[in-house]
Amino acid sequence: MNIVMYYIAMVIGAPFAALLFKTKVSYEGGRKFRVPKGAIIISGHKSFLDAVAIAVLFFFRRLYYLAADWYVGWRKVFKPLMAMVGAVFVDLKGRRFDFLSRSAHLLDRGYSLVVFPEGDYGARGPLFEFGPFGTGYLLIAFESGAPIVPVVSDFNYGIFRRLRLVIGQPIYPSLPEEGLSSRERTAALNEEIRERCFRLFYEIKREKARKVKMHYDYLEPHRGDVIRVNCGPYYHYGIYFGDDSVLEFGRAYNPPGAKIDVHYTSLRAFGNGALPEVRVLKNPRKARKIEEIEAYAKEVLGRSDYSLEANNCLDLVNRLTLRI
Repeated sequence: MNIVMYYIAMVIGAPFAALLFKTKVSYEGGRKFRVPKGAIIISGHKSFLDAVAIAVLFFFRRLYYLAADWYVGWRKVFKPLMAMVGAVFVDLKGRRFDFLSRSAHLLDRGYSLVVFPEGDYGARGPLFEFGPFGTGYLLIAFESGAPIVPVVSDFNYGIFRRLRLVIGQPIYPSLPEEGLSSRERTAALNEEIRERCFRLFYEIKREKARKVKMHYDYLEPHRGDVIRVNCGPYYHYGIYFGDDSVLEFGRAYNPPGAKIDVHYTSLRAFGNGALPEVRVLKNPRKARKIEEIEAYAKEVLGRSDYSLEANNCLDLVNRLTLRI
């Protein structure tokens, strides 16, 4: 019965989903590959549409979804509906762990399991990047030996928008090594996978930022403006927040061995003696509102995952300030 209901829902919903998403799919590494059967598909979670987008992406595969068993009140209506289309419920109070064996059984049969490691998107508020990942999907992977496939979205839903998805290379996690705490090893592996999802997310944002038309000029900066300073062979970028405050990733000239992180500095320290230029967008509607920029800045403050190729100061300011 479940499989019949699943495909009825897919056939009815697919035309509407195609109109809403207009999905563009790419693959990690630039070359298309086949996602293995019996895989655990993990993804970021900002909306219920995330599950729909993945279902459409893998239209010809039978997917099951790991879901929290927290339904109360009017939400109880959704529980039987989710069960009919193939939800595997998890007891959040930790009294039952039968989801592990059921998930492993489905994966062994060649079905794929979709997991959102961030948990319930509604409880976290409007995050711009990924929240902390739970480790339930890793427990399932250890139990079943199934590969983990990240599918990262730019969450760009809307009739007049285009959704971007990147499928990551399969990850085959091994059981915790002897001599290490099982909990510590699992937590470290979980963070490695989360950082890999960040990298795929950054790739999408970098590619979309390249298409935004802009120029720089010597103007008076205002709150939320992107500014840059000429450092000779390169430019250093930051975001001006007023009151002589600038958010930057690293410094114009980083001393050898110094930690490169996201922090606030003064306008004078940012310029390091040079006069900053201000970014001017050809289409101002591409700019985020200052409230969004400030909220996003709180999320990334203190991050130290700098990468010249994938996550530098320009990548950071583009993600924080552009609607891409």
